[in-house]
Amino acid sequence: MIRFYFLSAIFIFGVFELLAQPISREDLNQKKIYNNLDSALATPLAVYKLDLRGQKLEAIVGDLSKLKNLQVLILSNNSLKAFPSQIEKLKNLQILELDKNEITELPNGLAKLKHLEEINLRYNQLRELPAQFGNLAALQTLDLRDNVLQGLPAKWHKKDVSLHTLLLAYNEIKTLPDYIGSLSRLQTLDISGNQLASLPANLGNCKSLEILNFGSNNEMDWKKAFEVVGMLSNLSELYCNRMDARQFPSQVENLKKLKKLHFKECKFKELPDFICGFNKLEELELSGTPLEKLPQGLYKMTALTRIYANNCALTALPDDIGQAKQLRELYFKSNKLTTLPNSICELTDLKGLYLERNLLTTLPENMSKMQNLYNLELQHNQLKTLPEAIKKMTGLTGLYLNGNPLDDYNMDDLMLVLPMTYISY
Repeated sequence: MIRFYFLSAIFIFGVFELLAQPISREDLNQKKIYNNLDSALATPLAVYKLDLRGQKLEAIVGDLSKLKNLQVLILSNNSLKAFPSQIEKLKNLQILELDKNEITELPNGLAKLKHLEEINLRYNQLRELPAQFGNLAALQTLDLRDNVLQGLPAKWHKKDVSLHTLLLAYNEIKTLPDYIGSLSRLQTLDISGNQLASLPANLGNCKSLEILNFGSNNEMDWKKAFEVVGMLSNLSELYCNRMDARQFPSQVENLKKLKKLHFKECKFKELPDFICGFNKLEELELSGTPLEKLPQGLYKMTALTRIYANNCALTALPDDIGQAKQLRELYFKSNKLTTLPNSICELTDLKGLYLERNLLTTLPENMSKMQNLYNLELQHNQLKTLPEAIKKMTGLTGLYLNGNPLDDYNMDDLMLVLPMTYISY
């Protein structure tokens, strides 16, 4: 009989544990979102998603631990100064959003949440993470941006780590632990805006890493850093804004899978020719660099659709830019361009051309070829007249001309032939 009761107890406990498991994301999406804690506590076992964002909460008044099935908890944009202790008892919790609060520390008990997959703690006042934080084996996304973190825990206790997104931007981190290189599933790493002087050498082992942002680290040894970055052969997005380096890093040549490359507000004046070999690159950001020219051969970058080169020192554009038929948007604001190459009119699929605050005195006569252009910004140049072809650009939705000496130009006539175009002058 004792054996019967013992086996029955094991069976009941097993059933309870089975019932206590989180439901699938597909089923979770069908569940009601509760926006009031009192309403949620009235039917606690029916609550899977609770959203209390923006309710000016300074503390949680009510027992969250009664919500045994809760999987999504959103407490964003409140005034919480302490981590609500009841959260540690929410065994099924998968998504926790506590961004935009005033939390200064996290409890070790957070590591008990074995199903926790996403944590958003952005815009708090965290100075450190608890030592047991690395026990969160199911954790996939961790957002700790815009805190005051001095570093990460010394050890990551779980070897089979699910973490694929780690966002640490704009903290006060000076070093990264070596175990970063053992996060084999890591796909996105944002460590920008810290006080890092180097990258761990074994970061190059993170072969799953696709997105890396490590710009705005003023203490960084960029030369050594790129010896590591150059090993990340699967990178598709690289952000190195405010990099204090006079030369474009040669190791970038190894990153053949890049789709987005951002070097905003860096120090180099020219790009290497090898950049034209990046035939998967879609977006190139160079704004704020003292760049004097773009390389010939941009047309070889057959996937390139957007170039951002605002606030540079460009005096001319490549003569062969018209061969880059795939271009859709060109941003060349606040440069020193006096003319545009005639070939630019061959960019018949271009949708946006942004040339505000240059020194343009004329425009190409055959601009009417650019029939897909919908936004043309020419403010604050030196234009005294416009080519007749511009009157045939009926696809324009915005034409911005203010700040040009067009006093003698017949603007009424232009507005008459382009009635669907917003024209500012």
